[in-house]
Order: sequence, then C-alpha cells, then structure tokens
Amino acid sequence: MTRKLRLGVILDTYDQPAWIEFMLRRVQKEGAAEFVLVVLDESASRGLTNSGKHRRSGAGWKGPLYRLLTGARILLMERGTWKRHALDPVDATELFAGISEHKLQTECQLDSHSLADPDLTAIDRSKPDVLLHLGTRRLSGAVLDLARFGCWQYHLADSEVNKGGPPGYWETMESWPAIGSELRVLAGRLDRVPVLCRSWSCTNFRSLNGNNNSRLWTASSFVPRALRRIAKDRRNGKNGSSVFESTHP
Repeated sequence: MTRKLRLGVILDTYDQPAWIEFMLRRVQKEGAAEFVLVVLDESASRGLTNSGKHRRSGAGWKGPLYRLLTGARILLMERGTWKRHALDPVDATELFAGISEHKLQTECQLDSHSLADPDLTAIDRSKPDVLLHLGTRRLSGAVLDLARFGCWQYHLADSEVNKGGPPGYWETMESWPAIGSELRVLAGRLDRVPVLCRSWSCTNFRSLNGNNNSRLWTASSFVPRALRRIAKDRRNGKNGSSVFESTHP
C-alpha cells in the first residue's frame, strides 16, 4: 500500500479565509496526503497587522462607512451569487490537532527572504513531500528545495498576462474577458516556474468582490487535485512527475 504524501503547511496564523480552510479540510478528507507539520510565521503576521494590511481580518483598516456601503452593494447587487464569501475568516486550528508545530525564528524582512538554519532544520526533520506556502512572507533559498515535490503557492492571477497587482483589480477595471488563477511551485527564477493547476473564469464587470469570490472558491480545488495526481502516479509505479507537465515559459 502506497503511503500518504507528507504535507507541511506554512501559515501566518490559524485564522484563515473560508476558501483556504475549505481546501485544507478537503485535503484532509480525501486522504491523498496527511499533515505532518504546521509552520507558523508570527513575524509576518505581526508585520501585516501593524501595517494595517492584514488580509485575513476582513474589514481591517476600512472604516464603518466603507463597510456599510460595501454591505449595501452586496445586498442590492450581488445577493444570491454565493452563500458564503471566500474571504470570511475561519479558525482552522482543529484541522491541525495533534500535528507538530514549528514557529519560525527568522524575522520577516523586506530585503531578505531566506530562512535561518534552525528553521530549515525543523522543516527538513518532518521530511515533507510537499510544502504548501499559505503565508504572506516571500520565500527564497534552501526552503524551496526541502520537499520532494517542492514548495507550492497560489498565484491569484494568470501569470501569462498579469505579473502582479491587487487580485482581480485590473481584470475588472479594464474589463478583461477572463480572470485567471494558478497553483505553482516556487522557484529561484520567477520567470520560469512549474504551474500545477491553472483556471479561468468569466469576468463580472460590475463586481471586483464577486470576481474574487468566484475565483477563490474555484482555486480551492487546485491543491487537492494536484495531490491526487501525484498519489495516482505513485500507485501506478511512477514518480509523480505528471503533475509538473505544465510549465510557464
């Protein structure tokens, strides 16, 4: 019997958006992989909270008038389009009950994205097959090579046409016909990264909020799908390489 893939998860905090919590719960339920390590990046969490840009908290820096107008728009223009918003905060602590936890010692800095040796050793000790980076810190260096199948991260845009910027903003404001999202393997060169999953959806020209909500729920299937493909390859005597067939040039 083929053993489950060993999955390490990097988080800023256990408070996660609903779509991330749903994705992690689906991974746990499907059984292709098992959580073996949670890496908490409290330094990144503190930095984002202090700067007023913490994306997990919902309203964050936005004032009561903004929240009132946003709520009114959703009620009047976007009601019935979803039952739950993808960015609603959810406590994911229970998903990692009994799982080893490591708190990063390396402070989050703008000019340095490598982890110190004690952090690398702690992650390597768990022998992960996959590292799933769901935090906000940029990562580079040796940590990208610790897991057999690499360090995975979501890119909430189509990298073939959109290299950066707020997720969904330019697609909505400039009326692009489609909005993309990707799951990719982090690599030293950003101009050449393996893309594990890529998806597009039609743009709702009236609603940035609606576009992001739809796109995020769709993206929640990427990690379970990629893990299933590796697990299937291994059951068939392959090394799991088919998951890397799509590469962004």
